[in-house]
Amino acid sequence: MRWEAVGQTEVQSRVRVQIPRQSARPKKSKQQARAYRPGRDADLAVRYMRVQLRPAHYDADKAPIAIWVIHARARKIRRRIPKRWSGFC
Repeated sequence: MRWEAVGQTEVQSRVRVQIPRQSARPKKSKQQARAYRPGRDADLAVRYMRVQLRPAHYDADKAPIAIWVIHARARKIRRRIPKRWSGFC
């Protein structure tokens, strides 16, 4: 299965998520400085699909397992930086 496959499925739901503000942080020894970002609401388009995972070659006698792959992408993107989240269930 490729990640692009779930991104091409039909939108199943639209969700509004509140993203909290991010405080500014000065540069520390190995961490980069971080700019202040105000809190905002993100409108997400949610897609998902069920896939079968085959067992590894050393466990070939086991049955495949079914999982859900979830893909959420912000509909309005600021600063032309795509915001997307993917996960397994």
